[in-house]
Amino acid sequence: MPSRRIPDLRALELKGLEPSRDANLSMVDNLYKIAESTTIETANWYLQRRISPSRKSKFLRAAAAISIIIGAVLPLIHSVAPSLIQAEWGFVFLALGGGAVLFDRTFGFSASWTRYVRAGLALQRALANSQIDYVKIYVGINPDSPSSSDIASLIQVVTQLREATNAIVEDETVSWVGYLNESVEELTRSTTRSSPTSPQIKNDERELR
Repeated sequence: MPSRRIPDLRALELKGLEPSRDANLSMVDNLYKIAESTTIETANWYLQRRISPSRKSKFLRAAAAISIIIGAVLPLIHSVAPSLIQAEWGFVFLALGGGAVLFDRTFGFSASWTRYVRAGLALQRALANSQIDYVKIYVGINPDSPSSSDIASLIQVVTQLREATNAIVEDETVSWVGYLNESVEELTRSTTRSSPTSPQIKNDERELR
């Protein structure tokens, strides 16, 4: 019987506040619902996006671990039973393990997985704090005749939520761009180190010396 994936913990909308007949307060409340909905959709997007890289990351890490273990055990088996298997096969499996790790680092599956989870949780935390702040102010005012300072305080909560959401998304994007550049540079260095030097180039280097 296939196992079911445990559902993610999703952020919830703020409900149960007394509706207001004041036009200004109703407008602010609608603004907060828009900001709240945007934050929830963004957090859910990150949590949904992390599923694919998490599976690929787990597969590559398992493949790397198994390959390295086999590569380390094969020389021992060869020492006990030389006719059973050649010790050189251990290097093959070690290379496969290293290739799986390099593949993961190049395409950033593990990094994307952790980055998406971190961004989703940060958005949920920002939303929860904002909902608490909004309720603290809302329950202390008269919904039908709020003061200008009350309206300003609620608008400040809305602004903080929008700024926190944008900051988290921007930080995640900057991290993604930085990791992408590092991966390209690392792949270029690996390719340069592994490319053989032709005999003609070696002869030219000797002549220059």
